[in-house]
Amino acid sequence: KLPASEPAATVDALEIRFQRLDQTGGDTIVPLRAVPQKPGTWVATGGVLPADSRWSATVVASAAGAEAARSTFDFAVGDATITDGRATLPIDPALALAAVLLVGSLVGLAFAVAGGVLPLVEPTAGRRALLGGGIVGVVLAVVLTFGSIGR
Repeated sequence: KLPASEPAATVDALEIRFQRLDQTGGDTIVPLRAVPQKPGTWVATGGVLPADSRWSATVVASAAGAEAARSTFDFAVGDATITDGRATLPIDPALALAAVLLVGSLVGLAFAVAGGVLPLVEPTAGRRALLGGGIVGVVLAVVLTFGSIGR
């Protein structure tokens, strides 16, 4: 998908230039074709990158026969997937969700243990709901935390 800063209507050609970083050799140029049903979306067909290889890729957008934009990034390919060079968020959403869930669960548990009651609910049922929800929340937060480590 093209970035919002580069309008899809102005780009008439797009290509990716691959250069292998762990071996010597020339560049491989892969032309992309526009998908008519999805404006701004381009696809490439064919091409297999060997496992355990490092690459530099340059995406070149052209308009009216002249280069309009260029973006370069490096990445590595492992046995089955990209192992280095992925675009990642600064904060893992699963860890952020786990932290919010853990804090909310601990507040609910502390409120129930301190004898707090929920409004408009029978006091015993309200404390049981707070304790049950708090315990389930802590367990889910732990599962989310350990499930997202190493992703």
